[in-house]
Amino acid sequence: MKLFVAFLLFVASTAAKFAESEVDLWSKFKNDHNRIYQSWQEESLRFDIFKANVRMINEHNAKYEKGESTYFMGINKFTDKTADELTRIYLTNVQPPTRRDEVDLSHVTDVPDQKNWTSLGVVTVPKDQGSCGCCYAFASVAAIESANAITNYVLRNLSVQQVLDCSYKTYINEGCSGGIIEGSIHYAMDHGLVSEESYPYRFGQYYCLVKEDLAVVSVENYKNVAPDEDQLKAAVGTIGPVAACAVADDSWFHYAGGIIDGVCPDNKATNHVVLVAGYGTENGTDYWYLKNSWGADWGLNGYLKVRRNHNNAYCLATYTAYPILKSIH
Repeated sequence: MKLFVAFLLFVASTAAKFAESEVDLWSKFKNDHNRIYQSWQEESLRFDIFKANVRMINEHNAKYEKGESTYFMGINKFTDKTADELTRIYLTNVQPPTRRDEVDLSHVTDVPDQKNWTSLGVVTVPKDQGSCGCCYAFASVAAIESANAITNYVLRNLSVQQVLDCSYKTYINEGCSGGIIEGSIHYAMDHGLVSEESYPYRFGQYYCLVKEDLAVVSVENYKNVAPDEDQLKAAVGTIGPVAACAVADDSWFHYAGGIIDGVCPDNKATNHVVLVAGYGTENGTDYWYLKNSWGADWGLNGYLKVRRNHNNAYCLATYTAYPILKSIH
């Protein structure tokens, strides 16, 4: 009997410590991410979601420690939300380019084994799209920023808000409900882009009020890369960062490091756009180095690594494009 009681006390103590640990994590999470909920009912709901996500993260990381997964997860600003909520906000309707001008890079032979345009100083700091589903605008503008830095030796933040507001409908973009790389770059070809400072991001789509005479870049054209991982490598390795559509899934939300891997499903629409800022090999595994638009407090300081040369993970090489800028020299 004494042994049984001691066992029950041990179980209760262990459960209390586990619960206390979750409470501590919850308090830290709310403090780190400035969470203030409207009611105790909402906080209770969010705490339940948080606990479920933390357990899922721990279970996944146990597999990572055993070598059963190539990436690990962590608590971040998404941990108090369900996968369905996050998918509705961040994985929106993204139409692939229509391949107006596809380039064939199969003849390129001097492609480096690895490339990191971020370390070369031609990629701006990752930004946060917030709850507006405009990843297409962020990735397209990021590609133009990098092309400007490579072509004109000027790295500056350009206005995502301009593309969001001013390409609405006319360029087949749907504001915070999704859009396309092609329409975004085509808008920049027709109107130029102003700086982020002169027309800052407002976390939503509004009337177009930009002053085009303040444009600081002029886009001449763009190219679509042939749907092949080797050709995407050639484009990124020899030309510059490339905007790419992806079929992302909810594993991306809690990504914290390592090389994430996924499938390229048949007949499933692309739902996210990122900037391919480089590529390399880590512990024998090839990867793409992607700049995301979920803030620098997500993933690898705003970046993630996706497995390369493995069945076109997340369809990353299927629909891609890069801008061509006019030189000011």
